[in-house]
Amino acid sequence: MIVVAVIGGASAWALHGSGKDSASGAGGPGGQAAVAGQPPTVAGCRQRPLRVATTAEMAPVVSRLTHSMLTSDGCARVAVTVNTPAQVVSAIRAEDSYRPTVWIPDSTVWTNELRSAEFKLGPTLAVSPTVMAVPAALATSSTTGLQPWKTINAMPQLMAGPDVSTPTALALASAGQNGAAPIGAAAPPVGESNVVQPQEGTQPQGGKIAAGKIPAGKTQQELGKPQAQKSTTSVSSMDQLSGMILQMSRADTRSEALFTQTNSPKGQAKAFPTSEQAVQSHNATHAQGKLSAAIPSEGVAMLRYPFVRVTGTPSSALSTVDELQRLLTSSTAQAQLRSAGFRVTPTERGPGVPGVPSSLKVTPDPAVGDVTQLVNLWHRASEDSTQLWVIDVSGSMQAAAGKSTSIKLARDAARIALKGLPSSTEMGLWKFSTNLGATEDHKEIQPMRRLDARAGYTDQRALLDAGLQGLPQQTQGDTGLYDTILAAFQSANSNYNPSRVNSIVLLTDGANDDPTGGVGLDALLATLTRLRSSERPINLILIGVGDKVNLPAMQQITAAAGNQSKTFHALTPENIKQIFLEVMQVRAR
Repeated sequence: MIVVAVIGGASAWALHGSGKDSASGAGGPGGQAAVAGQPPTVAGCRQRPLRVATTAEMAPVVSRLTHSMLTSDGCARVAVTVNTPAQVVSAIRAEDSYRPTVWIPDSTVWTNELRSAEFKLGPTLAVSPTVMAVPAALATSSTTGLQPWKTINAMPQLMAGPDVSTPTALALASAGQNGAAPIGAAAPPVGESNVVQPQEGTQPQGGKIAAGKIPAGKTQQELGKPQAQKSTTSVSSMDQLSGMILQMSRADTRSEALFTQTNSPKGQAKAFPTSEQAVQSHNATHAQGKLSAAIPSEGVAMLRYPFVRVTGTPSSALSTVDELQRLLTSSTAQAQLRSAGFRVTPTERGPGVPGVPSSLKVTPDPAVGDVTQLVNLWHRASEDSTQLWVIDVSGSMQAAAGKSTSIKLARDAARIALKGLPSSTEMGLWKFSTNLGATEDHKEIQPMRRLDARAGYTDQRALLDAGLQGLPQQTQGDTGLYDTILAAFQSANSNYNPSRVNSIVLLTDGANDDPTGGVGLDALLATLTRLRSSERPINLILIGVGDKVNLPAMQQITAAAGNQSKTFHALTPENIKQIFLEVMQVRAR
């Protein structure tokens, strides 16, 4: 009998074998994402089996190949489990006594999270290209086969999270490197201030634009950082990828659930990233609902299944590990892998999935830092948020900015960001200058509501979009910045929603200029320091536009607000749109 333990949130081990009865047992506390806990027990078996952790698609092949690896008394010598990369990495780092002896992940991206002393990378057993699976209802000559990322991303999609689905992680990273903007490219972190210089950014490994932590007031050159390179990131592609992550993270679809909707009609069917092997396996058992594949013409990411030896294996088990490696690289194993839909080498022909060309352009694996950032962004984006947007409509916002004006650029950037926010987002809109009320420098355009909340004959998203469109016709007065920041923070504090990420996003083109007086900087800083709370965190995001802003004062204000508060500085028209897209990602509690 063959038993394979499939692990979701909890960790577990299972024996497989023949002869004596096999049993599976859960290890560790339920719900913990770690390969840890008590091993399974089999009556009459004295020897602990060698543990092999792998993926759901590889486990059946390994189990079939090793079913005859038994001890003299008929007990299993190998136990195969299905674990996420995070579970295995956690167990190895913790030196858990029940960590696997052999790990067969689906990408060396995950082994790169380990120290070199913790593992030894062996031969690659199999490969499988990542593809976008296209249900029959969506399959046409313009949606399958070789297609640019721009076309692929335009299809309705579902995704499993990049922390549990390597195809998702590699697809998003590849989209960032080839067809859309790299994750995190909008604005590099610069100490307390995220200062975006004109069309510049550091270009490290993996294509992600990011600068190191830089104290406020310093530049990359002053700190000896690498010379900045010109960024080729386009705002439209950044919008596309950031919006995709925000929308897809809300569904948080389990990998197996992706295949259950493949027979849906047009309008309900969705494409999704997976592997060629998974599509072939699905098509082999489903006469109805067969899938085709879309392949990025810029290049395809490849799943690779290496044989990884985990450091610390007892000397008594080394011969079993050697035997297992010989078995899994044998011609018998290669035949079974091909039969299961895998390729043994990247250059050989695939199993014949519709849409997959005879030869493929393979892209390099992304840097592990890029994948980690993707996972973190995915989790942040999946959290519900409450956002108060506050836009400067003082007279100076009509100043020229490139071929447009500051207020029009702010409007356009905000509308792009609004379009990509999930419908469950709560959002309100203020404008500010001076003397917009009896005693206030701000005025509410729309109150706080969910974007999908009905209001009259329309919904909140449409009302906010209309409010943003009308801002260029409403500019007048000076800049009551400090009074407005204080009022917005007090409002957010009074209406705090503990089940959501609470944020204020304020855009201005100038320093505080309030002829009527109002609160001073010192008083504002003192009040923000008193009101801020780690138990009720409010993220204050300040966006300064142009060269008239008082950047040091803004940095002091976001420092006083604490938590995930940030200051951004846009010096060019393009920066405004980039920053708004970055702000969409500032969602951590």
